[in-house]
Amino acid sequence: MNEMLSDTALLLVESLNEFMHPAGLFYEGILAVARKNGCLTNLPELARRARGHILVVYAPIGFTPGHPELKDRTGVLARVKARNALVRGSFGARFFGEMEPEPSDIVLTDRRGISAFHGSDLDRLLRERAVRRIAVGGFLTNVCVESSVRSAYDFGYEVTVIRDATACLSNEEQVFCETRILPNFARVIGAGEFLAEIGNARLGRSL
Repeated sequence: MNEMLSDTALLLVESLNEFMHPAGLFYEGILAVARKNGCLTNLPELARRARGHILVVYAPIGFTPGHPELKDRTGVLARVKARNALVRGSFGARFFGEMEPEPSDIVLTDRRGISAFHGSDLDRLLRERAVRRIAVGGFLTNVCVESSVRSAYDFGYEVTVIRDATACLSNEEQVFCETRILPNFARVIGAGEFLAEIGNARLGRSL
């Protein structure tokens, strides 16, 4: 890996069939935003082109059958349980075909929290590799992506959100999150701009 880019990582949150495959339980929910911003195409392209330039980290979430971890939970996790979604080993909890990790990538295991940092080794794994900048894409923009961004900010990372590599359940929520919430904690830019930045850095110009 180019020395100049060794301090940067791409964090992919929930790049799973449940969100990205037409048979996934949440696919229809994110489709309006995905059609508008192209995230279902941009995410695989982002991962493919970033790999080899920067560290790629996958942060899937999953639960054991019956969701015993979510007993008495309310809100979004209660809805996950009610739909019997994101069950470990199930089709929905597997990585989308074009988003399969490669050996050079890091894949978090046993993550059950909304934030990719909660109950995981993510901060330790990044600090061991001297990462100080994180770019984030995935689902849902105003749930797991936002929560991961807030955590990364609290841990002291420089955070970038790839807006057209994220989606949530309505265009209104997406725009509000992009323009009113995420800028408090991160730069919000497009996939093309981010890829240009890491390309330029590889040629010797700083991010």
